[in-house]
Amino acid sequence: KALEDIIVTQPKVIYTYEVLVAKKPALETREAHERRRVARKIHKKVLFFEHGDALKILKSRKYNDYTQFRSVKNTSIAPFSVDLTLYDGKLLYTSYYAGYEPTAILVEDRALYEMQKNVFDTLWKQGKDRTLAYIEKV
Repeated sequence: KALEDIIVTQPKVIYTYEVLVAKKPALETREAHERRRVARKIHKKVLFFEHGDALKILKSRKYNDYTQFRSVKNTSIAPFSVDLTLYDGKLLYTSYYAGYEPTAILVEDRALYEMQKNVFDTLWKQGKDRTLAYIEKV
């Protein structure tokens, strides 16, 4: 239901911090959501922490014209294990635990959104473009 709000709201761009791991619960639901987002031409900017298998996992994803990726080094900000999606004055926090369904909290608050968006923009400018990671040599 939380992901459905993005489709219903249809923002031009969503900004998200993602934890790239090999497998998260409810993978089929998220993949279906991504197909619907791309079909509606909703752009997505993704920041992720460059550690572990993150680049390997990113390289396994299929390219689309509506998703950009940038990596952030651990020196910029301490890694966290919660996905945060920002769009249209809303913040969607999603946490994942092995063996359980994800927990999602949707907050609609313009001031909180603007604060988090400013942090995102700062990190985005510092991040390394990884949109075409699938063709990069390791």
